[in-house]
Amino acid sequence: MADTGPAARQNHALCFDSARQTALLFGGWVGNTPIGDTWSWNGEDWTQLDDTGPSARAGHALVFDSARGRAVLFGGNALTGILNDTWEWDDQAWTQLADTGPSPRWQHAMAFDLVHKRVVLFGGRPDAQVSLAALGDTWSWDGSTWTQIATFGANPCFSAAMVSTDVQIALFGGMDDSNAVFRETWTFDGKHWTHRQDIGSLARLSHAMSFDAARRTIVLFGGTTDLTNPLQDTWEHTETDPPPLP
Repeated sequence: MADTGPAARQNHALCFDSARQTALLFGGWVGNTPIGDTWSWNGEDWTQLDDTGPSARAGHALVFDSARGRAVLFGGNALTGILNDTWEWDDQAWTQLADTGPSPRWQHAMAFDLVHKRVVLFGGRPDAQVSLAALGDTWSWDGSTWTQIATFGANPCFSAAMVSTDVQIALFGGMDDSNAVFRETWTFDGKHWTHRQDIGSLARLSHAMSFDAARRTIVLFGGTTDLTNPLQDTWEHTETDPPPLP
């Protein structure tokens, strides 16, 4: 596709705006410097949007709330500190909402729960020190308030990938505070985490995962096994539970 648009970067966040059929990108690191630019991709071209809004950061999470037509951003690493602010993008401008809720964190996982129509956040790192730490709490965002909905279940970790299927939320991989890298699959039904089969993909972190709704299949790509060796394999997991009735 295009080789022009956003500058080369890492630890940025990107989501698909299903209301406007565009992808939305925010922030990341350019070298060792966090940035705060917003871009959209329409399938052919990148366009830079608002240059105001959330402060420059990396390792934040961004998902699209299809029930309210808003992109929701939380947290991140601004180098000057770890953040816990919440922002929404309505295709015109960024608006800061809650400044309470989950504790400051980055490299957390976030998905829009298609069944319960809310944003769900899990885990992350509470600091940027060399000594690693991992969180294992689960929160939901309804558009105005954060609510903690689980305190245990999936392994505390950061840099995991999480998506919502039409039945439940699925989480795979990540690293904990002992440098252990996971190859476990967990699902969340809105109240409880359940440990699923742990065969299949290699253990990894910093990978990407998405739900193909047409085929009811989770697609996973890349990541790293040990923070140094990148992977380029592609895996699929087909949702076998029946979808909910309309």
